[in-house]
Amino acid sequence: MQILREELTYLNITKKGLAIALGTFDGVHNGHTMLLNRLIEIAKEKDLNTLVYTFDNQPLNVLYGDDKVKFIMTLKEREEAISKLPLDYLYIKHFDKKYADITCEQFIKNLLNDFPLKHVVVGFNFTFGLGAKGNAKTLKDQLEKKGVEVTILQPILSGKIPISSSYIRDLIANGDMESANVLLGQPYSIESNVIEGRRIGNTLGFPTANINYDTHKILPRTGIYITKTTVDEKIIPSITNVGYNPTVKSSEHKLKIETYLLDYTGTLYGEEIKVDFLTRIRDEKTFDSFDLLKAQIAKDVDAAREYFHIIKP
Repeated sequence: MQILREELTYLNITKKGLAIALGTFDGVHNGHTMLLNRLIEIAKEKDLNTLVYTFDNQPLNVLYGDDKVKFIMTLKEREEAISKLPLDYLYIKHFDKKYADITCEQFIKNLLNDFPLKHVVVGFNFTFGLGAKGNAKTLKDQLEKKGVEVTILQPILSGKIPISSSYIRDLIANGDMESANVLLGQPYSIESNVIEGRRIGNTLGFPTANINYDTHKILPRTGIYITKTTVDEKIIPSITNVGYNPTVKSSEHKLKIETYLLDYTGTLYGEEIKVDFLTRIRDEKTFDSFDLLKAQIAKDVDAAREYFHIIKP
């Protein structure tokens, strides 16, 4: 898959016509995957190339203020998830105030001018144009007048609730990782480098990797989670604390993400690791002593061993 970032070379990317999917695709969840697979099917039937048209940022944050909406995936993670599908092109557009002021008519005109457009696939809740006045039906009505077919995918339901990025964000924020992961089709994860901490875990006998997370990304509710951590392509069972370490007195009230890798020896400072969140096992709480904290961490580790069916060494 070729990734295109704003450059004008996309004007001549293919001699074939294009089937295009439009959307933010945050999380690349099961609904998105179904939409993209439908795009691939249509392109194969009609001998077209495929292109996914998305943004490098969150349009709602441009319209209503920074961090109005937190991402499920960083741009890098979205690129990696989309690239797993047999698609030809990923076009990444920057959404700014100028772009937000484009009318519905101008948006459609730009699509037709910029791409050899033959077919468009969108979700039922797709909106576009100034004030989000255009919707999926508007797009279909206007493009089909120009000879471009439009496929609108109806919602996939989780119970009675349509699967959406906003619904999955709520699940993650509430710590319901099992439900979120089912809808995502893969575990929610944080991928970043390990930074140096205060080494409190070392003194407790449970050395942790402190993760330098992206503050624009939605984070799970504070608490202790069973996770699995990828280091140098090796997957290691782990437990992860998302919180403020209330037992460890500090003037810095900053949320931290710390991961303890079971039966792992080695230094991880500066390493890029990926932590998959599987299930939440308890709230973060304050202990009266480090000994009580150490005893609780040992119980958490035992819970992880049971979860992964690991025999205690």
